[in-house]
Amino acid sequence: MNRRFGLMILVSIFSLAAGCATNPITRKTDLMPISEQQDIEIGKNYAPEIEKQMSGKIPDQALQNYVKTVGQKIARVSHNQTFKYEFTALQDKSVNAFALPAGYNCSSPPQPRKKRPKSHSPSPSWEPAL
Repeated sequence: MNRRFGLMILVSIFSLAAGCATNPITRKTDLMPISEQQDIEIGKNYAPEIEKQMSGKIPDQALQNYVKTVGQKIARVSHNQTFKYEFTALQDKSVNAFALPAGYNCSSPPQPRKKRPKSHSPSPSWEPAL
């Protein structure tokens, strides 16, 4: 009986140790329940579903380019450069921003305001609320 219990404890310890990895931010060993490859697959599979649930992308290419440009500036200083970061503005009515696993980032900005006159610096038709 004691031998069986000891074996269960040993298997549990090895199972936990196998799921541990060094956290790139804290440099400490943390429990990682899923692998980086699983993380990528989760993001890849859920991103199209989330886009669909939130009424799709905003059909304003200038806005999409703006969101992507700002997002890529942030991604350049990320601790994880192995992800292919993607940034998308979605049509959902709620003002929201969130990230899915593996670098898939979505935002639903405030409703568009009036366009700036052409004499001002170029910007997308959307301007953030101040």
